[in-house]
Amino acid sequence: SPFFNLESWIALGDETISEEDFLGEPCWMATDAASKKDLASTVKVFRKVIKEKTHYFIFGRHYLSEGRIASPDNPNKQYMAWDSEERIISTDGNATDLQKIEDDILDDASRFVVQCWAFDPMYLTQMSQRLAAQGMTVVEIRQVPTNHSNPMKEWQALIEDCRIHHDGDPVLTWAVGNTTARIDANDNVYPRKERDEQKIDPVVAGIMALGRALADDEAELTYTAGDMFL
Repeated sequence: SPFFNLESWIALGDETISEEDFLGEPCWMATDAASKKDLASTVKVFRKVIKEKTHYFIFGRHYLSEGRIASPDNPNKQYMAWDSEERIISTDGNATDLQKIEDDILDDASRFVVQCWAFDPMYLTQMSQRLAAQGMTVVEIRQVPTNHSNPMKEWQALIEDCRIHHDGDPVLTWAVGNTTARIDANDNVYPRKERDEQKIDPVVAGIMALGRALADDEAELTYTAGDMFL
């Protein structure tokens, strides 16, 4: 069964909000890019204190090659509709263009105060080196349960507490519904999917971005508490 409460997640969608509402504000970013024939996603997370509680706003941008979208072998027919609705960015050719993703990340860095960009080193090491050379803080996150467990659990807790918000992105919502969990002997959870066509790349990117935002929250809280004893 899905790990996240999909009905509650859908209820938190608000089409009136946009990442443009946060221009010039801090954000935490992450990109998950699987094979070049697969869906790739960059997710941004913003924070806002509402009634003395921190709320999180999550926005996704998703990429797929034109050849994959149009392929008769593509089992996910909704890709064509999402492409026409500009919910997926189609790139030329038969492989997802990583350069387009990199260019968009740099554009984000000119519009927001990017605290860090997190990435899976399997496909994005070279991109991370170029972004670091541009002055961006990059954080390598290996795909292991200990790195994903806490932010994944926190994501579900934020859903239950109505403190995570999105713009109704159907691609991200689809991935949320596809996400199941593997639980290890130490009660760590790790995102999984039941079938290959049930993509979860947007959620994996979201887990990494949310994890960095939460880590910075904890650092700020520790620093604030320490200030009391100075």
